[in-house]
Amino acid sequence: MAAKLGEMTIEIGTKAGESGKIFGAVTAVQISDALKAKGFDVDRKKISFKEQPKQLGTYTAHLDLHKEVKHDITVNVVAE
Repeated sequence: MAAKLGEMTIEIGTKAGESGKIFGAVTAVQISDALKAKGFDVDRKKISFKEQPKQLGTYTAHLDLHKEVKHDITVNVVAE
């Protein structure tokens, strides 16, 4: 699965203020849903962030696919 994910980038649209601060934060559930839409079933409990997305921008999500397989994907948080 990690090989198929490769250098995947996921785009998450959310409401944001004029300063770029989003209302709430992007969650593991949103990342899991976006991955499911692309054909990858990753449990939300196996998704974590190095830095919790609270503003528009690019972040890295860490996927714990298996005990010995870990993979990072890029998450772009954009305004809707």
